[in-house]
Amino acid sequence: MAMHTAMETDEDRPTKEEEATSMRKLRNQAVGQRKRRTEMRRNGTVQRATKGLTCVACAKDAATLLGTLAIDGAIGEEAAQQLGDAMRAAEARGDVETAGKCAHARAQALLQGDGDARTCAQDAVRGLRSARDVDTTAYLRLLAASARVDANATRGCDAVEAVADVLRRHRAPERMCEAWNDADVVQEALRAAAELARPPVAVEAVRPLVAFANSWADLAREGPQGARLQASRALAHLSLVAHKNMVMEDGGKNQALAHAVWRTALPTLLAMIEEKTWDNQVDTDDMQGIEEAARAVGELVAADPSIAQRTAQGDAVPRLAALLRTTSHETRGGRRVFASAMLAIAELCLVDETPRKQLVEADGSLERIVRVLRTPNVEPELLKLACSCIRSLSRSVKQLRTHLMDANVAEALLKIVLEPTQTSEKVLSDAVSSLCNLVLDFSPMKEAIVNAGGVARFAEIADLRATEVSDLSINALWALKNLSYLATHQVKRSVLDSLPWADVRSALERECICINSPALKYQLLAIFRNLIFGGAEDVSLVLEYAGHSNFLRVLMQLLSQAKDPCMVLEQTLFVLCNVATGNEGHKQMLMEEGIGEILANYLSETGTNEQRVAAAWCTINLVWREPHQEKRRKRSGLHGRKSRSSYESMGDGMVSVPTNATARATALMSAGVDLRLHALATAPSPDVRDRARTALDLLGAAEALA
Repeated sequence: MAMHTAMETDEDRPTKEEEATSMRKLRNQAVGQRKRRTEMRRNGTVQRATKGLTCVACAKDAATLLGTLAIDGAIGEEAAQQLGDAMRAAEARGDVETAGKCAHARAQALLQGDGDARTCAQDAVRGLRSARDVDTTAYLRLLAASARVDANATRGCDAVEAVADVLRRHRAPERMCEAWNDADVVQEALRAAAELARPPVAVEAVRPLVAFANSWADLAREGPQGARLQASRALAHLSLVAHKNMVMEDGGKNQALAHAVWRTALPTLLAMIEEKTWDNQVDTDDMQGIEEAARAVGELVAADPSIAQRTAQGDAVPRLAALLRTTSHETRGGRRVFASAMLAIAELCLVDETPRKQLVEADGSLERIVRVLRTPNVEPELLKLACSCIRSLSRSVKQLRTHLMDANVAEALLKIVLEPTQTSEKVLSDAVSSLCNLVLDFSPMKEAIVNAGGVARFAEIADLRATEVSDLSINALWALKNLSYLATHQVKRSVLDSLPWADVRSALERECICINSPALKYQLLAIFRNLIFGGAEDVSLVLEYAGHSNFLRVLMQLLSQAKDPCMVLEQTLFVLCNVATGNEGHKQMLMEEGIGEILANYLSETGTNEQRVAAAWCTINLVWREPHQEKRRKRSGLHGRKSRSSYESMGDGMVSVPTNATARATALMSAGVDLRLHALATAPSPDVRDRARTALDLLGAAEALA
């Protein structure tokens, strides 16, 4: 029996008109239906629309469909490339509308990661400068998207001058805010200008836009909402560029730009956020405007501390906190707004206590941030921003004891750190940074972090054997340092058990070959400085862990070779300073290792002030003779060095040593320590001068006893 085969004939194929009709139906189905768009991206609609770009009758609808599908998902590199080809083909045949639809779709695709920013910028600039009629709004949107993805590449395509030309062409002789032609074109031109002026960038690269600063200020105050927002963003970015570079030919113009931020841009941006949040009505159509306003505030605050401090004095945080309460991070539009609000809040709360207090007093705002930390499979960018917010809040001792504890922040962060199956290194680094402040001794969360296995995990992340030192490793060691600060004997032993001495020694002896190597050594030494602080029992714990003299020899070698940066050598001296607070045997070990010559060297003119202070304190601790520490300290006016900051224990106390102090004083003077101290007794630095005089007094007393 012959097999029957079905073959497609010309009669079976849809006509161009039928295909165009079908494409329009698909386009209409995709509008406003997120679930439908997701399904369409999966079932081959993207491929069908891409093919439709080659058909003149279908190209416009196919481009519109692809642009709609790219709103909330990737359409692929092939579709993005075909959109570029279709756009150029439409330009060649004079089809302005289709070329505009392709440009708009390319902009959407580029923001989703599909397409090349430089190629898109080149096409957009070429279209804007073409003598033919073009959809200027769509081309400006494509240029803005290119600048958002890769500003440097876009600026390299002469995009700044192209945008300036558009602004000049659409500018009326009257005040700009009253007589702009084509409001949509102006709004998109301002959007592109804002992206092109986004810091960091040299003033020279955006100089053609400087001439519009005053007009933008007028437009930001009195123009229609969309243009007002973009004018504020453009003005804010341009002001930051001028402020950061300080190389403009006209210093007065530079100052005027900086003042424009306070007079117009920032208040306008905040007012726009307020308009959309106080009534608890956030429309989907307005999501992008709200997102851009909040993000612009965050960028302003992040770029300049003076802006952050001045903004923190107002009601910026309450307005931004309202965004957290009226949007959801689980919806597409809400997610972008939520992220922008967290960006601004994280930067504001980094400044001082006022914005932190405002945030925790805004009902439900802190809980909304913590909810992001607890959401499974949340976007990495949201997770990173949430961690940044918590890190900024954690700098406040007062808030740590109350609101952060009540919100179970440590538990949420620990889960990220302990179960980083799908967590990026950047997110993990931010989570560890947040925990750095939560493991300080004044934090009630410290015990919970230790019990949950945080010590071992921090040591694992630090990875002392790695030759390349990442920021994540530094943050993990920083957390261990803070964990060791004023810790119990049990916690200190746990920290030591997590750091094999062989790895520690190798890390300290390793040459600083990468940019983070000095920071690693600094944090590692700071851990041992905190571990040793406390008394003879703590000193013995560390020396026994490393093999007694092994530990001291490594430190002496660091100081003798002096190959490391000053901050590492300074930290090494303070570790020895705390060893010198131990018992008689500990002090004798230091003397046998030749500490006298080391101290004389760092007390010399070549030493830094901090190194001289550390060396002087070490001298004081070695020859201190009073049998009752606290009573004698108060009577003599000698006090142990207190904490330099909330992140580092200085903890250099003095211990009574009633015997052999005279012999040690004699040995130190034989090494020339007293001569160095005499030279420092009149030093300009009060700290150096006072410590040197105290050490001289003790050495003189010991000599008199002898």
